[in-house]
Amino acid sequence: MKKRAKITVQGRVQGVNFRHYTMKNARSLNLTGYVKNLPNGDVETEVEGEETDILEFLDAIKSGPPPARVTHTDVNWLNYEQKYNDFRISY
Repeated sequence: MKKRAKITVQGRVQGVNFRHYTMKNARSLNLTGYVKNLPNGDVETEVEGEETDILEFLDAIKSGPPPARVTHTDVNWLNYEQKYNDFRISY
């Protein structure tokens, strides 16, 4: 079943290639959406695709790339809307 998830990631997630790591994982799972840094130091991502792929994506970003340190993830499940054509870094 296709879903959409808006995810906020907290911890040491800026300045450690977290957005590129997120994009690589999303694209490898054929997910669409975006990832961006937030002014408060968190990272926000929104993904659409198969629910099983989103769950696998969540597992990957909960660890992040070295030297990232994820302390918390907040996931908001939403209805699939086919909002995106690809996955990209948003600035």
